[in-house]
Amino acid sequence: MNRRKFIETTLLVAPFSLLPANQRKIRKIRKKISFRGKVKIDGKVIKNRYEIKVHANSKIEIEGKESFVQFKVGQDAFKLSKDTDVKFSGDKHIASINVKKGRLLGAFKTGRQRKITTVNATMGIRGTAVFVEAVSDKETKFCTCYGKTTVSDKSNSKSLKELEATHHNSVQILDGKVEKTSLFYGLEQFIYEPTHSDNELRGLEYMVGRVPAFDKDGKSPFIEL
Repeated sequence: MNRRKFIETTLLVAPFSLLPANQRKIRKIRKKISFRGKVKIDGKVIKNRYEIKVHANSKIEIEGKESFVQFKVGQDAFKLSKDTDVKFSGDKHIASINVKKGRLLGAFKTGRQRKITTVNATMGIRGTAVFVEAVSDKETKFCTCYGKTTVSDKSNSKSLKELEATHHNSVQILDGKVEKTSLFYGLEQFIYEPTHSDNELRGLEYMVGRVPAFDKDGKSPFIEL
């Protein structure tokens, strides 16, 4: 980083860091069912948010890098974004989710086991919050935002790993391996564009009457990068 860039970054961060804790969450938290761009649910293009009706066997398709849809199914809440193709499976409740491509951020009620799959990876979850990005047929990015999960590469049973987190633990599933990767979450629109943010998780949990694990002790995380 050159000197000019360093100074610009410092000037951006410093004022923010001086704010009181209760004013640091300055970005908009989306707390309701909503969408943007082209979204199809079970083959129907959504024209307004009142048409967003997702059930345990729905298929959702999103076109466009800026498009997204946010909704809940029972006591599970989701945000799907950026050219995404996802299929839910289950009876009354979602039991499994296949992320064929794109991004899924989910906050799940405790007590029931769920499975998330991509082309190359399998993830087991039980009452937690996770981020999944099916990058390609060979690569998946996965973050245990809080809670406990299991992760494995489909091509290698020995790759199975257990992940636990209170504030983001991310891995890359690639070439038969599950390896720790640098964090790719952050504060929305602050310094760089994150794949998912704490404020997005707050919005999802709000829809189902909960708060994220990292907010429960009253000491919300400061830097979300």
